Amino acid sequence: MLAAVTPQEYWQSALDLWAAGGWGMWPLAGTAFILYAKCGELFWEMWIRNYRIHHYFGGRKIVTKLSGDHAASAVVFDSAKRYINFHGVELDNERSYQEVETAFQEVVTEEIPGVDRDLKFIQIAVAAAPLWGLLGTVTGMLTTFMGLAKGGGGEKTMNVIAGGISEALITTETGLMVALPGYFLHYVLTGKRNKFEGFLEHLQNACCQRVLKLSRHQDPDAD
Repeated sequence: MLAAVTPQEYWQSALDLWAAGGWGMWPLAGTAFILYAKCGELFWEMWIRNYRIHHYFGGRKIVTKLSGDHAASAVVFDSAKRYINFHGVELDNERSYQEVETAFQEVVTEEIPGVDRDLKFIQIAVAAAPLWGLLGTVTGMLTTFMGLAKGGGGEKTMNVIAGGISEALITTETGLMVALPGYFLHYVLTGKRNKFEGFLEHLQNACCQRVLKLSRHQDPDAD
């Protein structure tokens, strides 16, 4: 039966593993902190956006249900006005098709590029983690080869070789452990970003269609 590991023993083993990984563990730790802090920040921002959607529209699906109904399309348009005005862009019933389209483009320009920049930053951090691990692998192998070249086969030489091998393997493993969850989080965040952009496009189409219907109703001779 395996003996229970105390928290002190676990913490000490983690410190020993960190020390065996060499200098490469420091940039890996910095990369991991920046990567997951940015992921957490972006998750929070997307949650705020979804909260606003539920606050103004009652959810994404309600826009799809109401936008196809001529009588209820006014509900979507009124909610869209409040949502657009929240972003500092005025929208009212007297706007033309082009003005409504421009208003939504201003909102998209305000919302989407910042998310894209954050996603690009996360992608770079995810790619950097295994590269730091690879660099630690190279330096660890160099240490191993130097120990083999200069050593005389004694205990000191074996310690140098063992230390180099440990550094090479630990940094590689750590880089992969940092990067793999980052890939998954980047995929999830990209999906949330695409859903949000799709919602704005669908809302824009619904509002523009209502403006066209109103203009044709007011001017029956219009094409």
